[in-house]
Amino acid sequence: MALQFVIGSSGSGKTEWLYERLLRMAEQDKKRMFYLIVPEQFTLQAQKALVQRQKKHAIMNIDVVSFDRLAYRVFDELGKTGLTVLEDTGKNLILRKLAEDNKEKLTVLRRQIHRMGYIDQIKSLISEFMQYGFSAEDLEAYLKQSERKSALSCKLSDMQVLYEAFEQYLSDGYVTSEGILTVLADCVQESKLLESAVLALDGFTGFTPVQMQLLRRLLHVASEVFVTVTMDAGGELYADRGIQELFYMSRKMVRGVTKLAQETGCKIAEPVLITGEKGRFARNETLAFLEQHLFHNGRGVWKKSCVSADAAGQQMERIAIASLANPREELLYTADRIRQLVRDQKLRYEEIAIVSGSAKAYETYVEEVFTPYGIPIFSDVKENVYFHPLTEWVRAFLEISEKNYQYESVFRYLRTGLAGFTWDEIDLLDNYVLQYGIRGYKKWEARWVRPMRTGGSGTRTEEEELATLQYLNELRERFLIQTEAFYKTSKKKESTVRELTTVLYQQMEGLNLQGQLEDKHRQYEEAQNEVQASLYGQIYRVVIDLLDKTVKLLGDEAMPVKEYAQILDAGFQAAKVGVVPPGADCVILGDIERTRLDHVKVLFFLGVNDGVIPQNADRQNLLSQYERELLLKEQIELAPTAREQVFLQKFYLYLNMTKPSEALYLTYARMDSMGTAQKPSYLITTICRMFPELAVREVPAEEAGGVLTPENSVKAYVQGLGQAKKGQLSENWKVLHHWRMSKELYRKQTAALFDAAFSVYEEEQLKEPLARQLYGSVLHQSVTRLETFARCACAHFLKYGLRLQERPEYTFEPTDMGMVFHNSLECYSRKMEEAGLDWFDITREQQQELLQQAVEETVLGMDTVVLSENARSKFMIERISNILGCSVWALTGQLRKGEFHPLDYEVAFRQELQLREGKMLLGGRIDRLDICENDLQLYVKVMDYKSGKKKFSLQDLYEGLSMQLILYMTGAVQHLKRNHGGKDLIPAGVLYYHLDQPVIDSEPGMAEEQVEQMMFEKLRPEGLVNSDPAVVSRLDCEITGKSDVIPVTLNKDGSLSKRGCSVATREQFELLEKYAVLKMKEQGEQILSGKIAPRPVSSKDIDGCEYCPYREICEFDPRIPGYEHQEIEPLSTEEIWRRIEQKVNGSDVSNGKES
Repeated sequence: MALQFVIGSSGSGKTEWLYERLLRMAEQDKKRMFYLIVPEQFTLQAQKALVQRQKKHAIMNIDVVSFDRLAYRVFDELGKTGLTVLEDTGKNLILRKLAEDNKEKLTVLRRQIHRMGYIDQIKSLISEFMQYGFSAEDLEAYLKQSERKSALSCKLSDMQVLYEAFEQYLSDGYVTSEGILTVLADCVQESKLLESAVLALDGFTGFTPVQMQLLRRLLHVASEVFVTVTMDAGGELYADRGIQELFYMSRKMVRGVTKLAQETGCKIAEPVLITGEKGRFARNETLAFLEQHLFHNGRGVWKKSCVSADAAGQQMERIAIASLANPREELLYTADRIRQLVRDQKLRYEEIAIVSGSAKAYETYVEEVFTPYGIPIFSDVKENVYFHPLTEWVRAFLEISEKNYQYESVFRYLRTGLAGFTWDEIDLLDNYVLQYGIRGYKKWEARWVRPMRTGGSGTRTEEEELATLQYLNELRERFLIQTEAFYKTSKKKESTVRELTTVLYQQMEGLNLQGQLEDKHRQYEEAQNEVQASLYGQIYRVVIDLLDKTVKLLGDEAMPVKEYAQILDAGFQAAKVGVVPPGADCVILGDIERTRLDHVKVLFFLGVNDGVIPQNADRQNLLSQYERELLLKEQIELAPTAREQVFLQKFYLYLNMTKPSEALYLTYARMDSMGTAQKPSYLITTICRMFPELAVREVPAEEAGGVLTPENSVKAYVQGLGQAKKGQLSENWKVLHHWRMSKELYRKQTAALFDAAFSVYEEEQLKEPLARQLYGSVLHQSVTRLETFARCACAHFLKYGLRLQERPEYTFEPTDMGMVFHNSLECYSRKMEEAGLDWFDITREQQQELLQQAVEETVLGMDTVVLSENARSKFMIERISNILGCSVWALTGQLRKGEFHPLDYEVAFRQELQLREGKMLLGGRIDRLDICENDLQLYVKVMDYKSGKKKFSLQDLYEGLSMQLILYMTGAVQHLKRNHGGKDLIPAGVLYYHLDQPVIDSEPGMAEEQVEQMMFEKLRPEGLVNSDPAVVSRLDCEITGKSDVIPVTLNKDGSLSKRGCSVATREQFELLEKYAVLKMKEQGEQILSGKIAPRPVSSKDIDGCEYCPYREICEFDPRIPGYEHQEIEPLSTEEIWRRIEQKVNGSDVSNGKES
């Protein structure tokens, strides 16, 4: 038994020496077994290197293994095949189940266990406990000694519950990946394979306590043990200079292994010291200097140039630093330099690598950046499968049963693309389900009988409707066949994991998911997308393995579907897929801790930013850094704390930065991907101090990718177009433009980009014959339609011309509420008349009784039952009743304060207007028509109920955006002329009443009458009132000062105040009526002339595009020349009246400034 350390700095040739020694020994003693033990991710590369060095390219008695693989070799030898090993996925499954079972025993962790990723954190901490030999029993002992009840002790108490339950579960014949080494340690003495074997450990920076325990046993049986150690060959081997020293980890490992050898009686041979004369930097003084001085005490300064000749005599940058705008620009810069290195230095892609402290930050842009350059690249990170379509299919499939066929679950499942439905079929189902509120298994099970309402301009025959309904039912049945069996199984009281998994697997087989994924795999292979091809080639096996583990671990457990879904979810979160490199000759992209880099000539180190190098502490850890330091004070050693990690990261930085033999490039980003400013890492300053001749090059964005290729030239062309639009034409861009136009492959795209950049929108218009065909020779309009046209002609065309509609949904919308309000008030008024009551003598109790009847009758009379189907809708009914109760009380009070009384409700009117060619029929419905009359005169008041916040604006009326009230007055006068033609009909007012239940800020002790008065004032109608004092006094008999019935305020002398009044003379009312007619005729003629251009109105208070459902269709974009808003010019009241009068009298006035 002998232990020998192989000591040398990074790049000195330790591994080379070890491999050569093993090969010689294996050749001389062919009956002895030699084991090269390396970290798991390095096994393939180490095996390849040994085979290449062996003369016959065969290593019969040398086995390259990791610790875990060595364990399996021994288990196979000894027949220990009955072990069930729990990997990360299995641990997540078990811990999810144990957390649920022990939920009542937990305190601080109980509310967190269902949070995404939390079980993974618990698993990681338990794995850490196991790696460092800290058992549940040790944890319990520590908690008993801990006197103070702290957050840490509460957290650890919960962990002890779960850890103990986990160990108990393992006692039934399971072992974790961490526990494998403990089992192996117990088997070492029995193994003939290990007896007198030669062991060589390479690539380790330290050993966990569990690995040290195994080494203790291996030192007993092995004939020789070699351990490579990365440290200065000239330094003291066993000295402890503190954690701040660069080789602290290496010296700690040497001391630990030496102590084991001494305790086991193993001979310790003189260490082999590799000084590096023939190592990696034998021909590179610059990088050799970097290795010798980086993070060493007493750093030197390199006073020479960082550029020197390579082996071929060409000048080459040995070390360079660049500052880029963002991570994407860093990759562009890197791709550009790689292209130059391959072209000029004749390097192979496999001799170049890219590393970062956070490889994930760059993965998004890798394909986009490197594909145009034709650079093959492989991301050395494991892909998480959680959001893959197959795992999404499983999760959605389970959710359907868990949430009883909720809309979101059903269409989440269908839209995975694996359920066997076409997108058209899914869209059809989606529209029908939304339209009729299909929720829950019973509604999916029952045959659908209501025809689909399509709306729009198309009309369908009864046969077509029945055919569509039949087709929908066929789709419904297909979907039920897929999901019903699992739903029914999950509803059984004692359904087990085995039963649930069996039905799930049967459905996967029924849909031939394996075949579908294989087809996708082939498609990605044909498209040469190796990453996705590899992912689709493995995902089915990953999911099936997870289902197998679930059944094996929990098969006979009775479990509700919700818990079953959570367990599988935990498994999916832990599952990862390793992607195989697309070929031997490719650039590797990885992180500084995981990625193994061998024989790399050029290394690009990206993202050398503060917070990444060194990395911030992991916030996803269950134990905080402070809590870890508290445990360390109690002699409980776990993974390094954040403070320790800062020093240890220096060692990993040293290892990575000394990997390349030819050149090292460092880059950092000035901003992250979100545009947040970033600072360079301290490492940049450290390198600049060591190499004072080295300048940081700040690379502008336009120069990041300096070499144009045909594939990536489009970006440069588009950027140049932007400058060209500003009149800044560069010669380079002109050359590029002519080159792209000269190539047939790019000519069409280039012309389209050029035309788009300099395009000007030209107003579109329907031809008059087409417009008349679309709308008819008689234009049927409503006030709302005309106001829509005034707001935007394009929106009017899409809504009323093409009749495009948003798909109907089974919900209670604000428009539905408005309909309930109007119908309920009409019904209330009718019931009041039928009961022989009126607004002036009805009591409060009678109001409430009649209103309740009216609301119930209105809701029952609607063609949908949505209002009675869920708690929200029932709440809406209650709210509607409360608002109507408040409104009826206020409306009654307002009428009683004046001399007007309601004559009619929901008064329909129709007005015919003669256009230049054709005519327009205008229809409407007046909510309430009030009158006050004497022998000679009839005063008319129009009341319109509004559930929204619409306000009266004279300017909006002038612009045609709000003509409703004045047109209703015109209709009311026409209606009254039939029966009151002999009297003088005088417009008294047009008013909006906002249906509301205002909140009153009442003070303590305020009388109820005061509160009601405040509410009464808040509910005052607004609009326009006749300024004649005789009219005002009839509208509000009690007016003194500010009226709480009409928008009028009187001065002390009884005259109208200039503020607080919205009034017009009788003559002005007549002007408004004439103006409204002219405006309507003008709009009607514009509609029939084919005006459809998108020119939405815009003002301080109005945005014609806001809330418009057609904004994605019309493509209105004010940044494109030709697209213009219809700007509304703010006008004074006096100016509006002047313009209206001129318009009526025949003098045309501008309808607002347009830009």
